[in-house]
Amino acid sequence: MSATMRKLPASIVGLLIIAVAAAACVESPPPLNKAPVARIGSPVNQATFDTGVIITFDGSGSYDPEKKALTYAWAFGDGQNGTGNRTTHSYSLPGKYIVSLEVSDGKKKGTDRAELHITQANRAPAVQFTAGNTTVSNEETVAFNASGTTDADNDTLVFNWAFGDGATASGKVVSHLYAAVGAYNVTLNVSDGKTTATLMRTMTVYQANRAPVPALKATPLAAFMNSPVLFDASGSTDADNDTLSASWDFGDGGNATGLKTEHTYARVGNFTVTGTVRDGKAERSASLIITVLPRAKILVDWNQTDYGYIIEPEAAVGEQNLSVEVVSTEGGADPSAELEPLSGGRFRATSTVVPVRGATLTVTARYWGLVIGSRTMTVYENTPMPGRNCTVTFDAAMNSHTFTNGSDTWFNVSGDITVVVRDFVGEYSLRLTDGTMENSETTENGDVRIGKMELVGGWFNQTLDAGMQTATRMEMVMTGNTTTTNDTGAEVEKLRIFQEMVKVDRETTQASITMEGTQMGSNLKVTIETLGLEEYANGAGKRFPCIKLRLNYSVDAYMPNPPGEPLHMKYFREETQWNVQDEDRYTNTTIYSEWAMNVFLVNDTSGEWTLAQNDSGSGYTDSNGDGTYNPDEKPLSSDEAFTFHGLVVRELVVGDRITGTNEHGVTVAIEVLEGGTRTVDGTAYEVVLMRGTYSGADGKADGTSENWIISEGNLTGLTLESKEQKHWAGEAGTEDGLSTFKAVSIEEE
Repeated sequence: MSATMRKLPASIVGLLIIAVAAAACVESPPPLNKAPVARIGSPVNQATFDTGVIITFDGSGSYDPEKKALTYAWAFGDGQNGTGNRTTHSYSLPGKYIVSLEVSDGKKKGTDRAELHITQANRAPAVQFTAGNTTVSNEETVAFNASGTTDADNDTLVFNWAFGDGATASGKVVSHLYAAVGAYNVTLNVSDGKTTATLMRTMTVYQANRAPVPALKATPLAAFMNSPVLFDASGSTDADNDTLSASWDFGDGGNATGLKTEHTYARVGNFTVTGTVRDGKAERSASLIITVLPRAKILVDWNQTDYGYIIEPEAAVGEQNLSVEVVSTEGGADPSAELEPLSGGRFRATSTVVPVRGATLTVTARYWGLVIGSRTMTVYENTPMPGRNCTVTFDAAMNSHTFTNGSDTWFNVSGDITVVVRDFVGEYSLRLTDGTMENSETTENGDVRIGKMELVGGWFNQTLDAGMQTATRMEMVMTGNTTTTNDTGAEVEKLRIFQEMVKVDRETTQASITMEGTQMGSNLKVTIETLGLEEYANGAGKRFPCIKLRLNYSVDAYMPNPPGEPLHMKYFREETQWNVQDEDRYTNTTIYSEWAMNVFLVNDTSGEWTLAQNDSGSGYTDSNGDGTYNPDEKPLSSDEAFTFHGLVVRELVVGDRITGTNEHGVTVAIEVLEGGTRTVDGTAYEVVLMRGTYSGADGKADGTSENWIISEGNLTGLTLESKEQKHWAGEAGTEDGLSTFKAVSIEEE
């Protein structure tokens, strides 16, 4: 019902309806087709949209009065068309567009129009960026540049970067260093305030070359002059396992190449050594300090009252930086011996440590607190000893000439010596194999007595404990002849002598002597035997250790009896004597004797013996008639005069010097002069020559000794060769002696 009809009165409306109905019953012409009505429901007229926005066009409100089916044709005003009661369209360009909708029922059409305003929509930035290189090392900084990014709207842009390793940055141009190897996605977000655009690229990061890590070693760090120092960089490492090389600057102007090398320093000082290690692409350097020291030779300089050591550095050193320490195993240490500068850059260190027999001394020289020399020495008395148990055999010879009170005596013996060393105690055993003793003497009445004894056999033993004599034993058997002539050359004595002597120690000697022959034309036999050992007092009451001897004399003689025939006499004498044992110290040693004598006349025809005389007695003796009972002090002999109880060291080196003066005024100066080798039974030994010079005692003593002593190895201290020559002008006369021995075999345990 139309709005007009709703406004009419009801009665009129009713009439109209009746009229219509009546008319319908009357045949009339067909009705005319009415055009459809087009209606654009949306968008509304004058609506505004951005470009690119999809707009929904709705014409479903269109209708046909006859309710006929309609078709829809849209014209969007930009040359584009659409169909359907509903469709969509977007505009790419801003502007004013007239949208029309045409609907058709097949016969008639209806249209509707709407005006749209299309504005330019915001346009996202066009993102572009470059990287210096998309494949880089982890030590290479990458520059990222987004200057190529554009925005069609000329909006202000904001650049935000994400490098893919957790790091970010902002800005159009940035840089980044990748620390780790890998693949990373770099993302750039660019915003114009309304829209954000993104671009992503992949970065590949590889491991950069890593420089080697130098590890330098020097052996030793504290070196001696003119001795090679070994330098080693082979412990250097390279994370990339590259082949390494090295170069060296030794700090003294010297250079070298190689992972291992050596260098010798010619001067003292501290040197900074720089080692550079290379892998072919990179290098690194490190340094170390080498301290170069002079070696110092340490020499013994003893005079038995002052114990000094000569320090001989091979280069000049300052006294203020030099110190010397002496330590003894027997107690005593001197950490800072007193120094005295000597000529030639040497020093003498005087220590308060007194060496003692059996001790081991260690002398250490330091410079800048570092050891430049050290020497360890074992101390002995008189004679050095080998450091290893051994048995050594020597060929030996001894010769002496003594002139005393008109008597010349020559003594010559030879033999072999066996030395057995056990724990620093040496047992010397001399076996006499050949020898003679010759004597020429003018007696008080002018007779000349000449004798010669042949050595039958004998031995001599001596014990040395750490070089000191502790026991001496000997035995000697000799046989020979002695002849005495008077001033006319006639023989007045001719004896055959057999002698045995055993000397157990200094104060103990046992003897047995037999003499047979003629004396003044008479047959003579004398025997001496030992009865025992006992103490006995001399006439002054002083007691002495004595040997008790029995002497038997037997004489068969024809005595002149002019004008008658010579008398045939037999003379017998038995005597007991107490003789002082210490013959090294005393002379005229018979202090008391008891005797009995019988003289018989013999009738050669009948053979009858008649006692002609007998006598006996006893008494104390004063052999030299000086009014003092026996024994008398023996004049100083050569053996006693040259006795030297000084300290020596086993480990001798060239330059050592030991001096001393004994109680008899004899001075010995021992020097080690040179080194060399000596061969014994096919084995060569390093040796030094120890030469001793004897002098003093108011000019009475002189002599030399030469000993070749092993200086290296287990047998250090063992004497291989010895030669000693001495001269003594004592109160009783002069003595000259020469002794030599030489090792022929060594058995080392």
